[in-house]
Amino acid sequence: MQRILDEKIQNKIASAPYNDDITLSELLDRWYEVYESTVRPSTARGQRTRIKHIKSELGHYKTSQLNATLLNQFLLSLTRQGQSYTNVSFRKQTLSMALKFAKKYGYLKDDFTHLLSVEKVNLPTKNELKYLEAHELADALSQLEAMGYQEIANLCKIQALTGMRIGELLALDYRQHIDLDNRTIDIVATWDSTLQRLGPPKTGDARTININKDVAETIKRQIALTQRKVISHRRIASDNTLLFVSNRGTHKDYRQVNAALDKVKIEGKHITTHYFRHTFVTIMLENNVPIKQISQHVGHTDTAMVEKVYSHFSQKMADNLRSSIDQLQYAF
Repeated sequence: MQRILDEKIQNKIASAPYNDDITLSELLDRWYEVYESTVRPSTARGQRTRIKHIKSELGHYKTSQLNATLLNQFLLSLTRQGQSYTNVSFRKQTLSMALKFAKKYGYLKDDFTHLLSVEKVNLPTKNELKYLEAHELADALSQLEAMGYQEIANLCKIQALTGMRIGELLALDYRQHIDLDNRTIDIVATWDSTLQRLGPPKTGDARTININKDVAETIKRQIALTQRKVISHRRIASDNTLLFVSNRGTHKDYRQVNAALDKVKIEGKHITTHYFRHTFVTIMLENNVPIKQISQHVGHTDTAMVEKVYSHFSQKMADNLRSSIDQLQYAF
């Protein structure tokens, strides 16, 4: 009985009318209109760039003309042009999402996304995980202070000891979001420096994190710096309570932070703000904090990022153990 019912359902789906009289450009626009409302603005911006490129090459094709061979040839042409495996894979991802949307809403008869592929050439070189050892962190902060970037040194220290995203830090209002008595921070928003607007945290959920005395003292020093800046800069409103404020009275731009970090010299590492977030994760792993708790603290809905750090960290520990064994000597 169930088999007969399943067959009827499949036949009904197969016989449903579909409209294949639109172009790929039109399809991408219709898909993006829905997609844009489901992701962060920064994620949507990346897709707009990919869509523009796909439209320029394939936008004139009707959906009825699309097939795996045509799209795979397009992807292969990008590879032959020298585009990285990562960039070509992103184009494939965009096409796949749009095609699944097309199948779902009757613009495409068959879903052939499983046939799309990217040749594994122009692969990225394997990079070391982006984090700082304790002595490197201390050196980086000292260099920032010596160059006159005290506020940025404070920001990086807070990030390294809390694991917050840079946008979350730049969104902080020290009166609304920080409780120094109970040593907690409420993370309720993120600042998008490109769009110049506040949005929800990356995962969409607000969270409260605990901070230690060192972070609390650093925040107190930063509040004092901000208050002095309010007095000395007329463009900053007198009632400003942003923890990190620009000279124009707006949220500080993360690009200013990375510009200062470009001047920091740590051997073998080009430091950006993300280094400090990963540094926090490694510190927690060194102190045997469970992966799930670390993930929740840094605002990840799953443990994938922390597990990646853990995998690298475990390999490093294994290498250190092997080195110690090689150097082990007994006096007989």
